[in-house]
Amino acid sequence: MASRKILVVGATGKQGGAFVRAATEARKAEGAPKDGFHLIALTRNTSSPAARELAALGDHVSVVSADLNNANSVRKVFEDEKAKPEGGIWGVFMVLAFPGLGVDGSGEEAQGKLVTDLACEFNVQQFLYSSSDRAHDSRDEHATLSHLAKVNIEENIKSKQGLSWTIIRPVYFMEIFEGLVGRVTFSVVRSGLKKDTKLQLVAADDIGRIAYAIMRSPDAYAGQCITIAGDVLTVRGMQDAYGRGAGSAMPAVPSMLASGITAMNKHIRGVVETMEDVHAARVEHGISSEDLIAKSREICPEMHTFESWAKVHSSKAEQTSGWNGVSMKSLLSGSL
Repeated sequence: MASRKILVVGATGKQGGAFVRAATEARKAEGAPKDGFHLIALTRNTSSPAARELAALGDHVSVVSADLNNANSVRKVFEDEKAKPEGGIWGVFMVLAFPGLGVDGSGEEAQGKLVTDLACEFNVQQFLYSSSDRAHDSRDEHATLSHLAKVNIEENIKSKQGLSWTIIRPVYFMEIFEGLVGRVTFSVVRSGLKKDTKLQLVAADDIGRIAYAIMRSPDAYAGQCITIAGDVLTVRGMQDAYGRGAGSAMPAVPSMLASGITAMNKHIRGVVETMEDVHAARVEHGISSEDLIAKSREICPEMHTFESWAKVHSSKAEQTSGWNGVSMKSLLSGSL
């Protein structure tokens, strides 16, 4: 069976890396490359530690360089693969870097549309885009910044005649509660959310597994927008689940510090408000979180709950830089 090439855009990030690892784990478990995939891991810097780790996974992974802000360099990747005897790129898994809290998303939108347009031009057979959860499409008209970029990228994908696509919309990463920044994040959430507000959560590794499963059976998910969730919990529920999994209390900082950070950082206040809005939208539109989780588990039965994730991740070393590049300095200074 000839290899089917999958271009992984954002391969050195959490989701892209998880996709490559999921494919690698499946090859090892099956004892043979039954899927016939060859992964083209796209990165700006092929000599970075993350890129070298991907290259070391095996000969089913090739690491290539391109700058998503340079159309010619991305086009060259498609052209180079098409020129090879085994043929061009069969599939694309696209994850784009979050520009930052409060940052304009026009660059992200341009990158997404560039990759989508090239995929159409070069007759890519399967296109999988990892967007973000927005609770309900009726909220799209109020989208701004990166959320608006994702809405527009999705619309561009859907407009392409002849392109077979699937869009996944992950909810909040469990990883936002890792390390030192995670302590602050949890404390901000604990002090800012209502007691009955529920958060949908997903482990980054599970997004990679779901993306890989979709690529293996693309026809089953073609033309669908799928919310990816592994657990849904109130703040109290998160504390209880973490305690059961880790055997210790969920790490946090004093409530007074969390309240101070929230008061002086409008972007953090915006995150908390969005969490409340998403919960309210699900209630308003009768969207069952349990149904969303069940759909995700149909695709990937081994998805983590917050409890099982905490059991594995609670021993991770403290970090000074957290989710989406947020640092302690940016939290404390009020700038992100």
